[in-house]
Amino acid sequence: MRQAYAKRDGTIMHECKYIEADYFTEGFALLNTENGFTHINMDFSKPYPYYKWLTKYFYGWAAFESFHGKKGFVDYTHQKCIYLDFDGFSRFSADGLATFNKNGFYGIINQSGNIILSPTYTRLDVFSEGLALVEINSKCGYLNTKGEVVIPATWSNGLFFHNGLAVVCDSDNKSGCINNNGELAIPTKYSYLGPCADERICFKKGRKYGYLNIEGEIVIPPIFEEAETFSEGYASVQFNKKWGIIDTDGKYFVKPELEMTRQFYNGYSIVVKENTVGLLSHDGEITMYPQFRNIDYPYKDIMLVIKD
Repeated sequence: MRQAYAKRDGTIMHECKYIEADYFTEGFALLNTENGFTHINMDFSKPYPYYKWLTKYFYGWAAFESFHGKKGFVDYTHQKCIYLDFDGFSRFSADGLATFNKNGFYGIINQSGNIILSPTYTRLDVFSEGLALVEINSKCGYLNTKGEVVIPATWSNGLFFHNGLAVVCDSDNKSGCINNNGELAIPTKYSYLGPCADERICFKKGRKYGYLNIEGEIVIPPIFEEAETFSEGYASVQFNKKWGIIDTDGKYFVKPELEMTRQFYNGYSIVVKENTVGLLSHDGEITMYPQFRNIDYPYKDIMLVIKD
């Protein structure tokens, strides 16, 4: 497998001579090299420190472990560090908080390096919209950014909050949605519910998928064999074994004629047609790149590609 970074027109900008490269996020890409893990910037010139292991950036911070055994989070400059002795961690969220694990228990730290909650719970997920899923006595509820339980742990499982709603499961493993006050907004009667994105929630009825609105009403009937979460106003769906893209009204933006589509991200969807991989923009234009085996989402006109 040969990786490279290319422009959206297919022009190769940088050949990857690494063990593995990742796509760009927040202006940097993560590299696994013979010297360890490091980041690279978008002009492929400035060297950055190497680590025993390292993650990509999430809201300005990457988790690391140095060759000397120190652990924590580092900022874009690799000069500002939060040192934290953890066994496991989550990425920072838009709330400025990350959860970390020590000796089997999870706590909360902020971007100033202050521990908001010492390791207390056996499960604590990433914060979203000011709330994080927590497990207490084998049941799930939600904490606020102060580490306080604000939605009691009464559910068998739950997901992140999106647009004020989170999917939860009852004791019969049926899914519904609660609002950020913990009130049941959509009854727990579905075998599957996806996250609420663009005010649409993917649901499953029998073997088919459709979409609800935030009031729990069916707005796109369950006619699809597979269906993805909405992103940037569109969702990828499979109909008659072919993939297409619909808008929030259920109208086809791209007819189901493709071998594969992925959700929109940074203005583009990745599509496969006649064994060629390409990008689909919001204006409906598909640009194919038959010279590449695979491509990733572009970030400011730069994308990671896999060459034959």
